[in-house]
Amino acid sequence: MAAQEKLDLPDAKPKANAQGVTVVTQNIVLPTQTQNYEDVTPKAEAEKARALFTEANAKFEDRQLPEALELYQQAYAMWPHPRILFNMGVTMAMMSRPLEAANMFKIVLEYGPDPVEMHRYKEAQEKYLELMGTLSVLTMKCTQEGTKIYVDGGLLAMCPFQKSVTLTGGRHLVTANQDGFIPLSEDIFLPPGVVAEKSVQLNKFEQGIRYKTVERYSMKWPIIGAVAAAVLMGSGGYMMYSGRAQIDELQAEIEGIVA
Repeated sequence: MAAQEKLDLPDAKPKANAQGVTVVTQNIVLPTQTQNYEDVTPKAEAEKARALFTEANAKFEDRQLPEALELYQQAYAMWPHPRILFNMGVTMAMMSRPLEAANMFKIVLEYGPDPVEMHRYKEAQEKYLELMGTLSVLTMKCTQEGTKIYVDGGLLAMCPFQKSVTLTGGRHLVTANQDGFIPLSEDIFLPPGVVAEKSVQLNKFEQGIRYKTVERYSMKWPIIGAVAAAVLMGSGGYMMYSGRAQIDELQAEIEGIVA
């Protein structure tokens, strides 16, 4: 298998600052060969797939891209050959579907050059790098048992896990929840062409309540101080009565919170 190749994006522009994530690298790593292709499709099925493949190519030449893609998908269902995946990737890229197109080329590259021939393999590398220059890879990390992590409303996984997902560059919404914990909802910004990571750890509700309680105390204590000062200065019966009423009210509120 080929050694892992690490390339800078050609003519890369300065990256915008990421938000809510840690950028690990601004380099794109080409997928390497991880498996060998074995053609186990029965001959009759392969012939049907070839007919669909030829029809799809004609649709592609006529720029009937949705029809071509549908035929490629039908052909691939009968005969899962990397050559069909390559054409699917080209079609998806022309249809402005970069996430899916990049994934097609990734699979092609993981099979190595033999099934698609070297010139297409190199073209797949170029197209993969070009597409990934508009996308970002986000690695989510979570060790908190039972917490569910969502990205843009879709469930990514349940913790504990470490998982990478390819996303379009730009803003995304990361949410997380678990019974008994304060939910997380955070907007993040991923500059195009970067690999970033984010860790998630939720706080228990008790921690949040304790924080709020301390905050309320800190707002009330100056009232007690002012009342006590007024009493000590002999401001009269009305001030003493008013101050006592405020103290009683505060004490009742504190007891209600702590109870």
